[in-house]
Amino acid sequence: MEPQNKKSKINDETYVDFRDILHAILKWWWMIAILVIVFSTAAYFYTKYTYRPIYTTSASMIVNSKQIKIDGSGQQVYTDNDVTLSRTIADSYAVIMTSDRMMELVAKDLGLNLPASTLRSMVVITPIVENTEILSIVVHSPEPQMAAKIANSIMKMAPNMISSTVEVGSIKVIDYAKIPSYPAPPQTASNTAAAGLLGLIIGVFLVFLIRFRDKGLKNTDDIKKIGFISLGGIPFVPMRLIDDKIIPPFINSDWVGFGFVESYKTLRTNLQYTSSLHEAQTLLIASALNQEGKTTIALNLAMVFAQKNSRVLVMDCDLRKPNIHRQLGVKVNINNSLSSVLMAEADYQDCIIHVEQLGIDILPNELIPPNPSELLESQNMQNLLARLAQEYDWIILDTPSAYLVTDAISLSKYADGVVMVVKQRCAAKDIVIATKSAFENVGVRILGCILNAIEYKEAGPGYKYQYHEKYYASYYPTQTAEFKVQVVLELLSEEGTLNEVAAKYQLTPQIISQWKDDFMNKASLVFEDSSEGPAKLKKARSFRG
Repeated sequence: MEPQNKKSKINDETYVDFRDILHAILKWWWMIAILVIVFSTAAYFYTKYTYRPIYTTSASMIVNSKQIKIDGSGQQVYTDNDVTLSRTIADSYAVIMTSDRMMELVAKDLGLNLPASTLRSMVVITPIVENTEILSIVVHSPEPQMAAKIANSIMKMAPNMISSTVEVGSIKVIDYAKIPSYPAPPQTASNTAAAGLLGLIIGVFLVFLIRFRDKGLKNTDDIKKIGFISLGGIPFVPMRLIDDKIIPPFINSDWVGFGFVESYKTLRTNLQYTSSLHEAQTLLIASALNQEGKTTIALNLAMVFAQKNSRVLVMDCDLRKPNIHRQLGVKVNINNSLSSVLMAEADYQDCIIHVEQLGIDILPNELIPPNPSELLESQNMQNLLARLAQEYDWIILDTPSAYLVTDAISLSKYADGVVMVVKQRCAAKDIVIATKSAFENVGVRILGCILNAIEYKEAGPGYKYQYHEKYYASYYPTQTAEFKVQVVLELLSEEGTLNEVAAKYQLTPQIISQWKDDFMNKASLVFEDSSEGPAKLKKARSFRG
């Protein structure tokens, strides 16, 4: 059974590679099309404007062997061996008739001051039909009379030339060359087609080159191939410039759609299951390189956990380039930083900031210490995490790049599990594998990997995130302005308490309260009397949460 499984695995990987290559060709079809058009157009105009009229004429002769056999009745008999011999002789005669000596005799006969190589380039001698005894002498020349003269001169010189070289049977002329009336047409169509085919081959070769030089991870299948458990994928959503500030995509942002929000809920479900198996409460979010989105993922992950009424703390353990408070727009006192806590210069309770609109707590950092790696693996850090574990359901540690510095590796021994973040087509596969091995070498449990910023066109066949969003968006409301109005109106109609509405829509009470305040400040409500009973809410306008 084992060899069969291995064979199936090999076949499956081959099939996936074929689909990847096909997807790459479809992705770069425009480049292939441009090369085909450019090569074809260049060949067309080159052939058209460099065309010189060439006249072609031909003559033919038949070759027989010298051996003749007589049967019992006195008749001449030709056997298969004689025919084969004649074919062999015809091939030999073709070589003799295009030799330097033959070309010199033709040039002398016609009074031409041309070298043998030039004349030979104008002559082609081949059997009219392959493996026959009939030779065809074809001559190409810019002058029609010269073409006929060269062909007939070869026919004239051939018998003496051949007989002086080998023992011959018979050489008889079938047709003499005639002066051609029209030149051969330019090979525009064939040259254009050949150049287009060359452009196609070069284009496909470049696609193969791009495909195999691209060592980045493109989809969750690539994640699994290097030994990770895939916790999910986050589709790409661009940042926004709002009030001269770059705002990353959060699950409560207006411009993110269903696919983005749902991907984090899927990630939450997978992490809850994985964490329950390993009793993981403190999660270290790591990535191989910078700019892979681990800070944004850490904050969004904290928010989806908070939507389940969990107590969540996000710690900015990137002591070199802290960024959490900047992404959230929170001001931090330099003396109330994580570094200050680890250096025993501040109490952690004074440094924790509650972000009301997100329903999470953060322990930011503004003080850049000279020894970040030593602080993160210090006993103070271990004691701090032990105390925080008694106060929070989830502790999320945002760390610097694990491939570039050792901070994340040093801190990982205090975490219950590591979650790797890999941005699509960012870090090369060998870099991600090296980072994974660095964590495994210190005995850390890697819970899985998140593929971030997925663009479905880059992911390969079967990863249609855009289609996924369009298809399911009508079934599940996203956090658009209309959805916020719906949630707030349900709260105002007293159909449920704040906590009940929050649980129904998987939101935090703080977020709904903020929406309610915005609604009351910005919404214009129009009421009308209904014949069926009490006044009903007719319309809500100008609400932009």
